[in-house]
Amino acid sequence: MTYLLAIAQHYGVPTRLLDWTRDPLVGMYFAASGGLRYKDDESRKIVIWATSETLLETLNPNELMVVRPPSFTNRNQRSQSGLFTTARGKLENLETIRLFKDLSKDSSTGVQPCGSTKAMLPASESPKVLQWLIDLRVVARIFPGFDGIPRTMELKAQCRAAIRDADKGESNAPIAE
Repeated sequence: MTYLLAIAQHYGVPTRLLDWTRDPLVGMYFAASGGLRYKDDESRKIVIWATSETLLETLNPNELMVVRPPSFTNRNQRSQSGLFTTARGKLENLETIRLFKDLSKDSSTGVQPCGSTKAMLPASESPKVLQWLIDLRVVARIFPGFDGIPRTMELKAQCRAAIRDADKGESNAPIAE
């Protein structure tokens, strides 16, 4: 059942799964694309968490499940090097609780779960980050196939406009998701 949820999440269905990637550039894309809508809000940040699969697997398996759906069934999942975690009922192990509390909020305390790293940028940098990822052809790699072409073209146009407007010091129009 969790494999079906993982595939559904890749197509935009809300689930209890927390999406991870083994590729830091893929994580950067999703953080920056989510931050694009907040590019005019100086208080907003984009956040990327990095941790090891080993750490995830050493947490209590009765509380946390690591889900690795077969990548051959989903082209996007394969190209995004994705895996998921989900809670199995109520979390009681302190390590697991601390990891998920820290990951679920953007705290400025600097407290991080052991073995994890947190990287933050202002959301206003999202268009530049996305433009850089487009230039590296990361976005085309994340969304292979014909459906990725219009997505990349639209994103490129949005980023150019946002960067141009920011350089002019103008207020930017909202960006569609």
